[in-house]
Amino acid sequence: MPHDEALYSDVIITWLGAAGAWGYVNFVLNNRTGSALERNTLFLFYCALALLALRGFQWLFDWPWLTYVRYLPTALLPLAVVLFGESLMRRHVNLPMKVYVAAGTVVFVFLAVFDLLRGQRALLVSLAAFELSVIILTGWMVWRTDRSKLTSSESRLIGAIFVAAMVSVPLILTDYRDMLTWIPRRFGSAAPLVLVYVLVRLHHRADTVARVFREVVGMFVQASVVALSFMAMSGNLDASEFSQFFPLSLMLVLVFTIFYRLKAVSVESRGVSFLQWLLHARMSDLQSFLTSLRRLPLTREHLLLPEADLQGYDVERLLAFLDRERRILSLTQLRQQAAAESAGREVAERLVSLLERHGMSHVGLAGRQPASLLLLNSPLVPGAHFEEVKVNVILKLCRVLQRVQRPRDGLSDTGQHTLAVPGA
Repeated sequence: MPHDEALYSDVIITWLGAAGAWGYVNFVLNNRTGSALERNTLFLFYCALALLALRGFQWLFDWPWLTYVRYLPTALLPLAVVLFGESLMRRHVNLPMKVYVAAGTVVFVFLAVFDLLRGQRALLVSLAAFELSVIILTGWMVWRTDRSKLTSSESRLIGAIFVAAMVSVPLILTDYRDMLTWIPRRFGSAAPLVLVYVLVRLHHRADTVARVFREVVGMFVQASVVALSFMAMSGNLDASEFSQFFPLSLMLVLVFTIFYRLKAVSVESRGVSFLQWLLHARMSDLQSFLTSLRRLPLTREHLLLPEADLQGYDVERLLAFLDRERRILSLTQLRQQAAAESAGREVAERLVSLLERHGMSHVGLAGRQPASLLLLNSPLVPGAHFEEVKVNVILKLCRVLQRVQRPRDGLSDTGQHTLAVPGA
């Protein structure tokens, strides 16, 4: 490939990465939930977006001030990675890791601000080593975290993030081909897109690390097929050409897959699928409605606790607390209330204990007379605001159905709680 063609290819690849990062940032901003994970996710992708966008302009126009500005988001990226990892674990990293990341960030931000990185091979190698080591260490800490305090859906999300982190390391390494001349092409811009993919892919109860890894490898295989197709059309099937076509093919596959997923999630978030489910849900009585929840992915893992299963709890205080909130409450929100000095602290602690005991992530008031609580297990990811709205509608319907159904069809006749699992 001629030099200009190679340069334009690098710019296109980098800007495709920026487009994918911006697509996800825009999606999250339009579906805010206000969680710590969401804020730290946005910080991470702001850094990645700034890095990719500025790098493309710098390669294209070679303006000195762009080179100077470009290193600032690069220096902040390791800190963003650690904050993102802490949000996933819902706890802080250990002290040595804090000191290492804080010291490295201060040093490299200082060097970037005073334009001391440009052209300094040793410092750039140090920055690359710092960035890659933080990703590896954070990914390992997230993977090895104590998951007894996490829900099963959060644990599955951590597994997917771990795959993204490990795949990202060799991809990011290719961006330093100026120093590692044996690397044929840059395609580190694919690293943030792999992370976006695992965040927007549909999560299932049967998800495993191996399954997510197969999906990511599958996209690399698809990119290889696209690259070979380009080579065949150009009439050049030389092996050296593959390294030229593959990065662009990989970025195209990732970007199109991500935007397809974002579109699917956006459509689902607007309530189309939810309304279709609601149209066919059985509402002759509360028990039939609960059975219909098995057909909705959002509520497939649910548990209804009647008053008989709340023995040992101050039921009146629980009902007053949940009735005052009038919405679904997540385990994270309840833990925050339990840690704060507030009037509902003790009740929040009881609800946290209840959710942890049953391995669920959300709780809401399903009925007052007799008392009943609806527990759900749903992943807490950025952009899930509409999911909470749907669950709140379901809770409202539960309370309405309980009031209108006849006494002989009440919950007290069941004598058991209902546990719904996939395939039940």
